[in-house]
Amino acid sequence: IGENLFYTDDDLYGHIRMICSKRHGGQSINAISSKDKMEIAKELHFDFNAGNKQICRLLKMDIQTVTALFPKAF
Repeated sequence: IGENLFYTDDDLYGHIRMICSKRHGGQSINAISSKDKMEIAKELHFDFNAGNKQICRLLKMDIQTVTALFPKAF
């Protein structure tokens, strides 16, 4: 029908913690590499409709990097 589902920061933070636990041996979000953060950012953007500012807040990435990944973000 063209509906978009959006998640709160709390919902996405839980998902990020689960990813860090499973894929990165329980490392904190701050401890994972920039490459890994970009992979998580792609997942958040495409699978969870996360906006650029939301991705920046959750992954502590700078806005220029996220905007370069997703220039036409909503």
